[in-house]
Amino acid sequence: MINKTFLSFKKGKVLTFLSLFFLTSCSSFSSRAEFAGFNKKALFSLMEQLEVKHDNTEEGIVKETQKAWLRSGERWETADLHEERKETLRPLFDDLELVNEWEPHYKQYDGVLLLGSTFFAMQAKTRYLDELVKKNPIAFNKLVVLTGERFLLEKEKDALKELGADLTKVKTEADMIRFWLEQDDAKRLFIPKEVEFIDVPAHILEDGTKKRPTTADTVNAWLKNGASPGVYLAFSLQPHCRYQKAVLTSLLPATYIVDVAGGSDNYTNRVAVYLDAITRTLYASQKKK
Repeated sequence: MINKTFLSFKKGKVLTFLSLFFLTSCSSFSSRAEFAGFNKKALFSLMEQLEVKHDNTEEGIVKETQKAWLRSGERWETADLHEERKETLRPLFDDLELVNEWEPHYKQYDGVLLLGSTFFAMQAKTRYLDELVKKNPIAFNKLVVLTGERFLLEKEKDALKELGADLTKVKTEADMIRFWLEQDDAKRLFIPKEVEFIDVPAHILEDGTKKRPTTADTVNAWLKNGASPGVYLAFSLQPHCRYQKAVLTSLLPATYIVDVAGGSDNYTNRVAVYLDAITRTLYASQKKK
């Protein structure tokens, strides 16, 4: 027969242990100055001003910011959110390091990662890297393009046509990147560097429609293609630098060190874009745990 006193004692010990674990975890989080790389004081102030309630836990903050700030659809389709408060929120976006340029930490990289984006962002990223190399020279062995099947927007087609692109051949994001890498701005940077092109096909859904690949899809395809561990520089644009770092770190093994550099934003983006970048960064940081 099992001793009831023993069971009661064991149960008490377990409950006490769990209580202490919970309190220690909360205390540890409360005492930290940062969360997902963000200045926690600025993050909490932003949530307070925008009336995002939370329980002061990492999981609770991720959940509530997802509900309040996460966009639906593509980045360029983001609806306005708290735009009338942009001037008031500016100092907090500064404190959260979403505005100013991110510079590289090293001089030598095994490769540069170019993540798919719109044609206009691709132009801006390439030109930023050009400026970066001129003022703060870095060396890298190869360019890794991580992209997936996405058909071009009408405004992208118009811009590409002005540059002489044959739109019967340049139809997708991958086609656009290949075309752009042949332009003079990009050639000076990447030729004769080795270029590895990861082009992931779209997902076919049950109703027959296509869903474009995610960053995770392209990173996983790169790993399966024999990616070599090393130190890589992903170049981006603000306010997405911290998100790029968080998502790449969450997807890659520890043998891959990811540094991120990105051009300044100068408050050209809408508030909704900043908030979405914060939300996705918080979520990506949790996925690594």
